[in-house]
Amino acid sequence: MFGETNTGLHGVFGGDVIFKPDVLIGLLQDSTLSARSQQPLLVSLAAAVAAFDRGNVPAGANQLQAFQNKLRAQIMPFNAALANEFIRAAQNVIDRTDTRVPP
Repeated sequence: MFGETNTGLHGVFGGDVIFKPDVLIGLLQDSTLSARSQQPLLVSLAAAVAAFDRGNVPAGANQLQAFQNKLRAQIMPFNAALANEFIRAAQNVIDRTDTRVPP
């Protein structure tokens, strides 16, 4: 579990593991964030999972960016370490998607 000062995402997923948005959902639900704090974040992650499941990679990446923005606005002020771990994990997924527009 992730406490107020525990930033265990890297310890759980260190190395070249490819993060998946559905894994992030479980990690978020296991964190010490209140259900009220989790809800808007879970909405973005669920939307990302749905978009990737439909094969809409750009939409999935956009939802992960929305997740990152929510973390910055809602979690960073009181738990910067946890917010940064989730931001990095989401960026890991985004970086592994090919959302470039072909020439």
